[in-house]
Amino acid sequence: MKINASAVPSLGYSPALMAIGIIALILTVAVIALPLLIPPKAKEDNAGRHNEKKDASEWVEKVEEIKQKYSKGEVEEVEAYAMLSRVAREFVSEEMDLNLYSKTLRDLEWAPVGNKKRYDLFRQTISALYPPEYANAESDRAADEATVESAANWVEDLISRWNS
Repeated sequence: MKINASAVPSLGYSPALMAIGIIALILTVAVIALPLLIPPKAKEDNAGRHNEKKDASEWVEKVEEIKQKYSKGEVEEVEAYAMLSRVAREFVSEEMDLNLYSKTLRDLEWAPVGNKKRYDLFRQTISALYPPEYANAESDRAADEATVESAANWVEDLISRWNS
């Protein structure tokens, strides 16, 4: 049996109206789904001590304490370098809201968008601290020439130049 085209009832929809309806449906779904897909920005909450950013002078004070402990013989040279590295990592982690505590030099090769200049300054500081902290001073010239005082100056420079 053949079906005659005239026997099928017409729905009265034009292709243009169908396309407009489909586009409207897609836009509606996108408007509803978009807020669910994009994570909200973190709100500044100063309720706790861990959420408060330290003033630059507090960071410089930490560096000075390390220098004093080293000069008094309370900490070994390698420990002083590790402490200075930790202060630099804590400072930048807090300033950039990133976890940089356990990143290796290789991990630090990437730079967050928008903060490249500052991040490079941090990476260079950590890179400068690596030879004295980990290398053998007898076989590594950079490690041999470094002092706790100069390393402390690198970290203080990082802190002072961060917002300049």
